[in-house]
Amino acid sequence: MTETTEADVIVVGAGPSGLMMAGDLACMGHDVVVLEKRVKSNSNLTRAFSVHARALDQLAVRGLAAEIIEAGMPVDALPLVGALDIEFGKLDTTFPFMLVVPQFVVERALEARAVAAGARFFHDREVVELDQDRNGVRVMTVRGSDGPSERQEWSARYAVGADGIYSRVRESLGIEFPGESVLSSVIIADSKVEFPPEKGLAIEANGHGFSFVCPIEDGYYRVLAWNNGTPEFVSKEVDFSRLAELCDVVFDRPVGLHSPRWISRFHSDERQASKYREERAFLVGDAAHVHSPAGGLGMNVGLQDVANLSWRLSRALRTGDARVLDDYEPEMRPIGTRAMADSGNLVRGAVRLSSVPAPVRWAFLAVANNSGSFGRRYALGIATALSGIRTTCGATGEDGVGEFWNGAALAGEVQTHLRAGQFVLATPWATATTRAAGRSGDLGVVVSPLCRDKALLVRPDGYIAWRGSPDSADLVRKVAEYAPAHEVRAA
Repeated sequence: MTETTEADVIVVGAGPSGLMMAGDLACMGHDVVVLEKRVKSNSNLTRAFSVHARALDQLAVRGLAAEIIEAGMPVDALPLVGALDIEFGKLDTTFPFMLVVPQFVVERALEARAVAAGARFFHDREVVELDQDRNGVRVMTVRGSDGPSERQEWSARYAVGADGIYSRVRESLGIEFPGESVLSSVIIADSKVEFPPEKGLAIEANGHGFSFVCPIEDGYYRVLAWNNGTPEFVSKEVDFSRLAELCDVVFDRPVGLHSPRWISRFHSDERQASKYREERAFLVGDAAHVHSPAGGLGMNVGLQDVANLSWRLSRALRTGDARVLDDYEPEMRPIGTRAMADSGNLVRGAVRLSSVPAPVRWAFLAVANNSGSFGRRYALGIATALSGIRTTCGATGEDGVGEFWNGAALAGEVQTHLRAGQFVLATPWATATTRAAGRSGDLGVVVSPLCRDKALLVRPDGYIAWRGSPDSADLVRKVAEYAPAHEVRAA
């Protein structure tokens, strides 16, 4: 008879999204099991290498931003075309830069947090079946890396599929994953560079294709390249010397790639799940949406998915009221769709630039370099889109309702409540009404000068649900809405 292991939530996949979900739920006091197909010794050397401002906001709420930033390289500007740069340094945000850092550094910090909070990890567990009923979900896994295949059953009240583009959770739920391939074959490698770009990182495109070179760690550079003559279907095998030659001809100078530590090909797809939820099972990260690597958005949007869903799952587990889960997909699907469009526009622009004749390309670059304020506004718009700082969640309105509150990433006392899955009432000064609100078990009250002259009701993911006077009768109604088990009366 197969033994069943029980938990509150089963998370399938131990990439960034799965690790953050496990840490969030465990920190909120829930029993979490993480099932990962890879054996423990296998590292996750994947293509993600950048973290943008909004994802850093969420990592800061969790107390992880500082150590991840220290391990990476903040980049104020990213070359676009010619002399035009995508200038992150001009953005109005707590983190006005793109952080270049390998994905495994982010994973290491997220995993340590999850383990410390009590999440249980099981490696070499491949999901082969998932079913559910009105009471919970059941997951069947197999393992067999060190002997005969062994089946095991797991049960929980909810399941989260964070198992990537080839998600078995999504497949088991019968959720479609429509989309298309953007590029048939992109070469990716980590290697050393004899003649690095003058600005540290560079993007170039010409008739041979396009290439991107960016420093990541320990003297290694992440290199992405696409050959304009690549056939639609190619072998996964790739010759490093051909990659080195391609970079030289694309940049029209010696780049000097050498000493690769890994190299691979991948097909760049744009796909989005037809739905992010099937009853008690949810999709996050690449299981829900994938897009081109241009702009480095994949891991970032996945972390935002988790920030939106984890507190909802916690509240449903604690109260038994699952209605709070209904808004996860409506809020996050447009963000995934926008990321596909933003990254797709960048990669298609590079492909088009590589395919036009050289005189036309030179004329285009000359226009771009002399576009003045228009060109700078265009480049700043790209920086804003990639950073995610314009992302809104929930009802939007005046006074920044629906926007992320910077105080969530800056104020330690606020973060303590958010990490516990609580709403926060941040008020510029205490009143009888705010003190009464503080007696609610699901609400933390913090007096903070960051509020200026208005009280803010902040969701556990840092977004503003309400803004108004600390004495407002509307505040009483809002608190009752988010903490219905507790009666709060106006003074």
